[in-house]
Amino acid sequence: MRSPASRLLSIFALTLGVMIVRPVSAATVSSIAILPSTATITADQTQAIKVIATNTDGTTLDVTPAATLSSNDALGTITNAVFTPGVAGTWTIQAAYQSFTATATIQITAGQVQEIVINPNSDPEPTVIGSNKTFTAKVYDGHNDIIPGATVTWSVIGTIGTISTSGVFAPTTVGTGKVQATVGTITGQVGVVVASTPATNTNIAMTNGNVNSNTAASTTNTSVNTNMTKPTNGNVNTNIAITNNNLNATTNAAVTNLQSASTSTDKSCSTLKPWVWIVLLIVFLIVVALLYTLVPIIQIWPAIVALAGAALLAYIQRKYGCGGQTWWAWVVTLGTLAFSAAAMKLQPKHPIQ
Repeated sequence: MRSPASRLLSIFALTLGVMIVRPVSAATVSSIAILPSTATITADQTQAIKVIATNTDGTTLDVTPAATLSSNDALGTITNAVFTPGVAGTWTIQAAYQSFTATATIQITAGQVQEIVINPNSDPEPTVIGSNKTFTAKVYDGHNDIIPGATVTWSVIGTIGTISTSGVFAPTTVGTGKVQATVGTITGQVGVVVASTPATNTNIAMTNGNVNSNTAASTTNTSVNTNMTKPTNGNVNTNIAITNNNLNATTNAAVTNLQSASTSTDKSCSTLKPWVWIVLLIVFLIVVALLYTLVPIIQIWPAIVALAGAALLAYIQRKYGCGGQTWWAWVVTLGTLAFSAAAMKLQPKHPIQ
């Protein structure tokens, strides 16, 4: 019989042989992840990215060099696993390794102040004494991102007026200067020109019986001076000097209404083109010819048609504001009557049935 020691030695050898013959299975990748999974940086900063693979046996491995990285920030870049943002926003970073993918979210906020844009910014921006003007400022970083909530400090360069903390400029002195907005060490400026009460000079010139008006506003006194003269052609020439602000506003409104009425009349009168009148004349001539051909028994009809046509044309022209062009209607009438007279001489007489 074998001794216990030999038996133990045999079992040990058998176990060792099984271990040598039977290979151990290798661990495989089960998932990947991006570190950090979320991050918040400014547009002036960058973010390093790592891709970590987890194996089936629970071990982890840095596979960043072998992973493919991309982002939906069209202006951003990823170089050597470092993300450089293009503009502010919330962007997604994606990693691909073997058949696995992973994503991370990066919040990009605006960077440091680089530019301040003031509106309105005609530069110089016109203002008048007694009329406040509100300015606003937009603050941008170096990536053209608007920086929300930036604290803007307003100031005025020159002695032309004052400005409130909310950007309301109150002009006090005639002259030129600048409105300035400041955030930290960055400033934005716009030129400003302050004038006294503005002057308005409006001329309306028409032909018969219409008004030619010159209106000017001044700040020297508070009187109203009206001079009216009537020249031989029947036109009225009115010069009105207004210094009171209320009277100035009323006169400006009246002049604007006169100008609008004149413009409206010219527009409506021009809607009927000259060829329309030519077509109407040809139609009347055709009607006259047909009347002589089809109804020769009553030779006075063409004259009646000509007069009716003239009246119709005169009505249409006046309706469209072309009262000064009604001579067209009478040209049509005279032409038709002349055609009628010539036709009556050439038309053989028919006995009345």
